[in-house]
Amino acid sequence: MDILVSACSSVVLTPSLAAMVANRFGLRPDAATYALGGHGCTGGVLAIDLARRLMQARARACAPPPAAHAMVFWTSGAHVGIDVSVDA
Repeated sequence: MDILVSACSSVVLTPSLAAMVANRFGLRPDAATYALGGHGCTGGVLAIDLARRLMQARARACAPPPAAHAMVFWTSGAHVGIDVSVDA
């Protein structure tokens, strides 16, 4: 694998999902990893476009489909429903 692109809709993770996958599966040291974060719902589309452009720029490069993941954070005391009396 030559290129690995990941996208997170809301935050920038450290280390990125791309870096974690590269380390977990032992990608070559010269494999390029890119992490996109904070682009909302368009992050997946941006990641696909970035992977396409990188593969066009590198002859015979290969990349898996970009991975998109979402993070949802809940804080204690957040109102998540209509009836306030039953929420935390």
